[in-house]
Amino acid sequence: MWTFFIFLVLKFYRLFFKIRVKWDFKREDIHSPVVYVFWHGNMFVMPFLRKGSCIKTLASTHRDGRLVAQVVRFFNVGNIPGSSHRRPYRAFRMMLKAIREENCDIAIAPDGPTGPRHKMKKGPVELAYLAKVPIVPVRVRYKRAWQFKSWDRFLVPKPLSEVEVEFLKPVYVHNKEDIERVNSSIGDVL
Repeated sequence: MWTFFIFLVLKFYRLFFKIRVKWDFKREDIHSPVVYVFWHGNMFVMPFLRKGSCIKTLASTHRDGRLVAQVVRFFNVGNIPGSSHRRPYRAFRMMLKAIREENCDIAIAPDGPTGPRHKMKKGPVELAYLAKVPIVPVRVRYKRAWQFKSWDRFLVPKPLSEVEVEFLKPVYVHNKEDIERVNSSIGDVL
């Protein structure tokens, strides 16, 4: 019940800020699922961007992660429990299965769930390589926002402000040797 109330509060709050979305490519030109990556501190706006197809997000099994997973469910975003610290192999297999069998996009904050802030972990790039799907970096810029004093410096847009969200060109990982390079280049553009 509390999670539905939080969902309603978020939907109401969404009326008070603007989101400008820019795509550096045409999503319909990619005929496969994708792995979206964004920094953990930019997570607030992500559920509002959900459109159309199946999408699942990796969520920590910690209490905070379970709460977020329950709230985003009302935005029609699926949940894969796990993280780089808790059940990483199980979560990785579940994401791979969601891509291959359910044709779902996957959304991951590669610096979560505990940081270090803005440091890419290799999981999303390895996932894209094994699933043979592209990675789409999602860059988020807030014009005016409150910044929490948390490890990720979580951002919430202030009322009457604007958030710019840019879906950058897809990045493909063609061979295992490219994983390190791609991982580093994505971290640089986010």
